[in-house]
Amino acid sequence: MLKPSKSRNFDDYADLVFCTYIRKHLETVTRVDVVWDAYIDNSLKATTRSKRGKGIRRRLAQQNFEEKVVVAINAKDVLCYPPRDDVSSLTPFRIMLHVSDAVKHGLKRVMIRTVDTDVAVIAVSLFRDDIGADEPWLAFGSGKSFRYISIHDLPNALGIERSHTLPVFHAFTGCDTVSSFAGKG
Repeated sequence: MLKPSKSRNFDDYADLVFCTYIRKHLETVTRVDVVWDAYIDNSLKATTRSKRGKGIRRRLAQQNFEEKVVVAINAKDVLCYPPRDDVSSLTPFRIMLHVSDAVKHGLKRVMIRTVDTDVAVIAVSLFRDDIGADEPWLAFGSGKSFRYISIHDLPNALGIERSHTLPVFHAFTGCDTVSSFAGKG
């Protein structure tokens, strides 16, 4: 999603690209949650991850974000700034739980940035009953395929029943953990 640019290694990428991207967003928003993909043992994603290699993990230096909230998730930990005593509602790899937590803390307009169709399908299917935000948006794709999608308008256009059944059809046509029909997506 974020091109490496002139980065020579992961440290450069973290400093020059990733942290710069997060800081830029913190200029205009009150909260940023960073949720990484998880690779559960014996899953298709774990196989993909093993082919890519493990690499070196790097802890980013803590920064002062003043009046902002930053939540970062890795495979096991929930890290918050400012620190919170109870992070049990922010289970790792559950993006919609982060949206729900943001709404519980007063946010009504939420943007989910992803390149993953699974996230888009789940967001649309859960909007009416589970998300709770007045105006959830999806910043989806990258490059020429990037677009903003109004999650709150799609269930109205599709209808409640169709919105709720989207994950079933998506599972048969190519979600990350289920094989798709050859040539059909």
